[in-house]
Amino acid sequence: AVVSTQSTGSDNEAKATEILDLTSQLASKDAEAVRLEGQVCQLESAVELEVNARVEGEATCQRLRKEVTKLNEQLTITTKEAEVEAERLLSEANAAQSTIETLTIELEQSKTEKIESEGIIESLATEVEQLKSNQLDSAPEVPEL
Repeated sequence: AVVSTQSTGSDNEAKATEILDLTSQLASKDAEAVRLEGQVCQLESAVELEVNARVEGEATCQRLRKEVTKLNEQLTITTKEAEVEAERLLSEANAAQSTIETLTIELEQSKTEKIESEGIIESLATEVEQLKSNQLDSAPEVPEL
């Protein structure tokens, strides 16, 4: 009977040790669970921040795409306006060049006409002088009184 009591005491000690061991393991597992829970919370926060950043980034991207599209449209309009203005200025320049050429021709004609007129005037002046000279030569002499 003594053996069985010792055996039961020994069993109880073994069970108590096992219970302590299991309790220690459970406490360790609880601590591990709390630590992992903290990491999960940190990861969830990090994921939420990342998701928010991506959402904001996408929104910014879309806004910038719209701005680029708008600027491209404005650039196209401005380019077309500039092309129209350039064509208008070129047309005006061509018209001005044509006017300059016409005026240059008219100026040359005027110079030629002036030279011809001066020649005619000189010729007429010479004829007038000859006529005066002829008139003086053929005029009757007036007797002296």
